[in-house]
Amino acid sequence: MGPLILIKRVSWSLIMDNSAFYLILAGGIGERLWPLSTIKKPKQLLCLFDEKSLLRHTFERLLPLTDATHIYVSTAKSQKSLICKELPEVPLKNIFVEPIPKNTAAAIGYCATCLSHINENAMMVVLPADHYISDETKFQKAILSCFPAASKKKIVTMGIVPNAPETNYGYIKVSQIVENTICPALCFKEKPDEQTAVHYLMTGQFLWNSGIYIFSISTIESSFKQYMPSYYQAFKTLSFPPKENEIQNVFASFNNISIDYGIMEKAQNIDVLAVNFGWSDVGNFLSYGSLLPSDHYNNHSKNSLYYVKDSSNNIIALTKKIEVSLLGVDNLLIAFSGNRLLVCNKNEIGFLREVSKTKIRKK
Repeated sequence: MGPLILIKRVSWSLIMDNSAFYLILAGGIGERLWPLSTIKKPKQLLCLFDEKSLLRHTFERLLPLTDATHIYVSTAKSQKSLICKELPEVPLKNIFVEPIPKNTAAAIGYCATCLSHINENAMMVVLPADHYISDETKFQKAILSCFPAASKKKIVTMGIVPNAPETNYGYIKVSQIVENTICPALCFKEKPDEQTAVHYLMTGQFLWNSGIYIFSISTIESSFKQYMPSYYQAFKTLSFPPKENEIQNVFASFNNISIDYGIMEKAQNIDVLAVNFGWSDVGNFLSYGSLLPSDHYNNHSKNSLYYVKDSSNNIIALTKKIEVSLLGVDNLLIAFSGNRLLVCNKNEIGFLREVSKTKIRKK
């Protein structure tokens, strides 16, 4: 396929006539950002960069493309009230509740099944709630440019043009990276080790997997039928609107499987658009810290540093403004939220998931 064609105002009718639904996946916890992110206030509800949460930014990023009635959210039962409070414009019926967390295959398949009863010919745009995008206009144009391929029974994903050998992202292989161009995806790769990530970067054939997908409902249902038939059959047992006990039983029958593992790594009709719109999944404190302002000594913080002496390469991550002084310390992560404080070497952040699951007994 040739270079990306920017779809202008004339194409808004494609979206505003109910032929496109936007599904925000907002059921995660963000364990790698503990203690900022917790079950009670997960990552997507945090105001990490300004006065708006990541979820709020994701929602507003879609408004130039559609209206709130065409935006849907899939979230955990424990987060529903928080989501409704954060997005009061979204109708209550547009909030899909996952009774049991079973990963993205279950969430996307369930939502697609429900939306098929509204418009079985609709397009779906699926995107995470908690990502950072600096160039929102570029993002919106990229979404629109994917619809023509998606209307031809393709599953279209967005691959981020890499600028570093990143080991925390999955990758998508293509024959050649040409920015703003759609081409076939050759294969999906899991998160690599450092040596493999360097190889990926040097070949010029690997894009970061953004987790953003565009497809028609009929295409994704066909994909479930072919690659995840037990899921497909389970979804077909649901009435509409589905009853709570039906949803509970269906989710209870599922394994914890991502949409990438269940479908994308197997399907032969995957296209990928190579994009560069200032994307980050804000997946851990290193990626978050890289997006924060820094001083001359590579200390990253959001308006928190008060005094610094002989200190470098530190990250200060706080949920409220506190004056922090650094004296003779290097390579530290200092994170504070509520009554929780974390101080660790940045090389140890891989253990944060384990820490977040540990219940600390109060003395």
